[in-house]
Amino acid sequence: MWLESELRIIRPKLIIPVGKLAMERFLPRLPLDQLIGRAFDVEHVGGVSLAIPLPHPSGASSWIHQADHPELLTRALDRLKSELKSVGVIGSSNARSVA
Repeated sequence: MWLESELRIIRPKLIIPVGKLAMERFLPRLPLDQLIGRAFDVEHVGGVSLAIPLPHPSGASSWIHQADHPELLTRALDRLKSELKSVGVIGSSNARSVA
């Protein structure tokens, strides 16, 4: 499978599965409100990565407009920003990263 080959080569520190199909590749089958806003250590052929799942942005789902889901999305995006800073992808300098 091409994804397994890519994971072996890249050995990512961070994986961002977007949408249920991508989430189910790395995470247990749980309702979105039990996945979004959390981070998970996931094992794969390339090692262990931190996974921060995000809902699919298509707009076809009304999930984002229900209950506390906007708060869960904000929490996920804040965690993502923090992790990207920690690996040097974003920061206060103008330096670019290929991480």
